[in-house]
Amino acid sequence: MEKTSEKLEQDNQNLKEQIKHLLKAKHDLALMQSKAEDQLTLYQELYETGSKITSTFSLDEVNAAILNFVIYKLNLERCIIYLKNEESSFFNNVAMEGYYDTEVKESVENISIQIDQLKLGNEASLPNFILSSMGEYSTCVDFVNQHFFIHEWAFFPFMNEKKEVIGFLIAGNSQENAEYYSSVAKDSEIFIGLANVASLTNTAINNINSYVALHKEGELLETRVQKRTEELNKELLSKKE
Repeated sequence: MEKTSEKLEQDNQNLKEQIKHLLKAKHDLALMQSKAEDQLTLYQELYETGSKITSTFSLDEVNAAILNFVIYKLNLERCIIYLKNEESSFFNNVAMEGYYDTEVKESVENISIQIDQLKLGNEASLPNFILSSMGEYSTCVDFVNQHFFIHEWAFFPFMNEKKEVIGFLIAGNSQENAEYYSSVAKDSEIFIGLANVASLTNTAINNINSYVALHKEGELLETRVQKRTEELNKELLSKKE
């Protein structure tokens, strides 16, 4: 009788352990499914954003799509886009989101940067990204922290075909609000999303620049043709006279 009682108790204990394992497996499966669904949603949003970016020659539309993706899809607090001024060596703020304090916003809007200020080294060997945790770029890290009011962030340079820096994107969170937003940890889904959208943006900007240059060349050619046509008409008139 005693052995039967012990066996029943052991069987009951084994059943409890099996139920625990089953519940844990069910919980882990639910987490994996939720993560997979989140990844799928992110990739769908990235695809849609990429389609918007690559289907326009409007820089304003490209910037709007990027800001929307970074702030509202990746759930990061702040995003800034800088492009190089063709007539100077300065990089100017062309788009930003996440700055709601008027004084801070005006401060960031008015920042013009020379790439040498960031001390990134040779442009041709510039890394594809810089994180706020990368101590080897301490000058860049300190500059971004101080002037853009963000503490945890990722920096992605835009390069042209000559491997020259033509702009950059910075996205991240302020120290005081970081707990409310997604983390920008290397190799995280958020980081991968940022890296992909930055690459798409770089391609779109180069395409826009090529389009603008081609358009200007076409206008110049048309002006030359009109001028030459006028000269020929004048010559014909003078000969008739």
